[in-house]
Amino acid sequence: MGQAEYEAFKAKLREWMEAHPEEYAAFEESMNTRDMAGCQAVLLQAIALIPQYRKLAAAKANEGLFDHVNEIEQAAQDNDLARKLIGECEQPVAGSPVPAMLYWLYFGKSFERMVEYCEELRRSPDLGYFQKIAMSATIRLLIARSIKLGLRTREEWKAHREAMRLAESNQVLDWAMEESSDDRNDPKRKPGRRVALSDAPDSDQTVPRRTAGGIRPRNSHRPRTRHSGGIQPADRTAACRKIGPGSRSRSRRHS
Repeated sequence: MGQAEYEAFKAKLREWMEAHPEEYAAFEESMNTRDMAGCQAVLLQAIALIPQYRKLAAAKANEGLFDHVNEIEQAAQDNDLARKLIGECEQPVAGSPVPAMLYWLYFGKSFERMVEYCEELRRSPDLGYFQKIAMSATIRLLIARSIKLGLRTREEWKAHREAMRLAESNQVLDWAMEESSDDRNDPKRKPGRRVALSDAPDSDQTVPRRTAGGIRPRNSHRPRTRHSGGIQPADRTAACRKIGPGSRSRSRRHS
């Protein structure tokens, strides 16, 4: 399939989606459930299109940590799988999951859900080492193939890995309470935010303090303290008022 045919194929998938939103929503919901009931339908469809699929998949699992599925891909070519799938998209059969499946694979969270499902199976205590090794190899193959096909990037997979780790951790509340980068860079601060002392302006903008008689007004301050000794500014003003202009003459008389 050339690039032009590939783009035309994706355009047809988008047209189908616009005409069948409810049908696609039902399929996506079946793939999002924990048991991935839709996965069974996809496997049955694969077996119907590639009769030897089950046998090839079992043989591949016996290889252990496999890093390719060349035999299955060759079988898909031998059975003209691409033409059959395109044909079902152009002339969909009632009840066929193929159009929804293809749209999900190309435009949905298909690789993420498959990796998550394999990871849950790998962690299940009901599985033995044979199945867990097969799940591990499948996860690696899914990620590598999605990157090779240009459907996902390595950065997107790193972000999804962090999301999975967060969901499994006990740090969700800490993460939820953190300020996002948008909040930190927003010039308009939210009302009621906590003001740091370093951010508080001088004099009348300082945070009011509570005293024994209630809250002291913002413009009320204690006299400044001079560590070198002497009369404080507020005390000096009061002393001048007590002495007055006639104080010097009175002192001379007494002398």
